Amino acid sequence: ALALGHSFIKADSPAEGFLAGCGIGFVSYAVFNGTELAIRSSGSNPWTLKTAGIDLMWGTLANGAVGALMAYLFAKNNNIDLR
Repeated sequence: ALALGHSFIKADSPAEGFLAGCGIGFVSYAVFNGTELAIRSSGSNPWTLKTAGIDLMWGTLANGAVGALMAYLFAKNNNIDLR
């Protein structure tokens, strides 16, 4: 689902790619972490709110980086000046 989401990004700059990627990452990781909090809230290996928050930040920023990289590579491959 993440790859499909990133394939629909039409960013004119790496900054736009970063923001679009952050949006994709935030939504997908929020859904995942919400599910984990509901399923594994107790037991021997609980999914805590702290763990969910750290994972949500990681997923948001990692997907933002991928979005920026994809926008940069697209521009470079198509000889688009990013200045």
